[in-house]
Amino acid sequence: MKNFLSKALMVTLCLAMVLQLAACVRDNGGNKEEKPAGPQRVEGLLFEEREVKDANIDMLIFWPPKSDIPEANALYYKTYGGKVRIIEKQWDAKTATISSYVAAGTPCDVVLLAANDIQTFAAQGLLDPIDMSKLDADSSYLDFDYMNGNAKYRDNTYAIAYANVTDVRFLTLLYNAKLFKQYGVKTPYEHFKAGNWDYDQFRATAAEMTMDTDDDGFVDLFGFDASLTVFGRLFSANAVQPLKFVNNQYSLNLEDPRILESYQLYSDMYNIDKSISQTDFKEYQNFLNGRAAMASLSMDQYAQLYLDGMEKGSVEFCIFPSGPSAKGKYFMSGDAHTFIGSVKGSNNMDATIAWAECAISVWLELAQDSPRETLNYFYSDEEKARIKELNDIVVPFKSTGLKHNAEGVQGAGYITATWLTAQSMMSEIRKNISVKTVIEKFKPTLQGELDTANKILSGAAK
Repeated sequence: MKNFLSKALMVTLCLAMVLQLAACVRDNGGNKEEKPAGPQRVEGLLFEEREVKDANIDMLIFWPPKSDIPEANALYYKTYGGKVRIIEKQWDAKTATISSYVAAGTPCDVVLLAANDIQTFAAQGLLDPIDMSKLDADSSYLDFDYMNGNAKYRDNTYAIAYANVTDVRFLTLLYNAKLFKQYGVKTPYEHFKAGNWDYDQFRATAAEMTMDTDDDGFVDLFGFDASLTVFGRLFSANAVQPLKFVNNQYSLNLEDPRILESYQLYSDMYNIDKSISQTDFKEYQNFLNGRAAMASLSMDQYAQLYLDGMEKGSVEFCIFPSGPSAKGKYFMSGDAHTFIGSVKGSNNMDATIAWAECAISVWLELAQDSPRETLNYFYSDEEKARIKELNDIVVPFKSTGLKHNAEGVQGAGYITATWLTAQSMMSEIRKNISVKTVIEKFKPTLQGELDTANKILSGAAK
């Protein structure tokens, strides 16, 4: 059991994007049964109804549920008459909580997982395998490629994945179109349409939009702002991942020139051009308040900016620039954010799949992905057309034949998976220290975390 609770393993396998959210998560200290008041926005199931004998279920969730979870529960109640008891815990108690359920033989029909949970939890015997024969093999709403790859450990699949309708959100760059127009600078989307939206143009655009607007001697508008997760996006934009997963073993890929190019771009923009905000990762607030012209914010945050008071029509979006090694292509960094599994020993697979199909019906209809919420009906027809345009040109890693993609695990966020290590690395880069020197300094720490994961995988229960 000690291996199950290994702190190093938990730290290694959490995505930075999720850890940002986790910083705000608090355990409410109890459980709650959602009141199935009836669907408010989504009333129709995208799948055929199935027979469910035991429809009342328990669900483990590791973040405060937003409106999409009650919506899914309401649709589940309407369709199957089952109530969902939500057990809400802290994100950093995830492994310990699921391990305790398995050890005690306590069933939990639904557990919401992040991408990097799936195989390590499966290897530790914490999840029930998904009965793939119960899924509609012809469904366009399910992502069977992902389930047969990233969600698979040895001979079984351990999580249900869906075909996300807004894949581009993983590579979205938001920009303040009002500011670009005010200062007569071409927007990222204009450069994209002209076919020159690459690392060099991105850097030049950020520099052009960095200025002292009130002539007081201090820069008050930065061209770009970003959190730690920006490296995951830059890696994908440059057709590379920092982590390999081959024969159920992890290995680092940090010496790849494409990794170095991505780190170097950030270093040059921050240290030489001074075009990246010098504040401590306040990219959302800076963009909201007009202190950053571009930000590595996602489509999930697009709607929230307007809800928080940004002038309607001032925000537009493009895709992250193509890196020099991507040769004009734009790569997708992930398939979905949330995956649905069942705790080992639950033995209620019909209900697990039924709830999953209700949740997927909600997520696809509203174009949202728990726990973030981006509503499909929020977008104008023009915005929907741009989303489709960007989605259509994005290349999934699985289609490229690239050798450095982490098959079976999403490696894009790995290098920022350890919050303290990532902060330390970025702090060193911001001191204009050589990128290679920074990588060499932190490589032993990262490799040690991988060694822990590999040890568990190599001795995992079948």
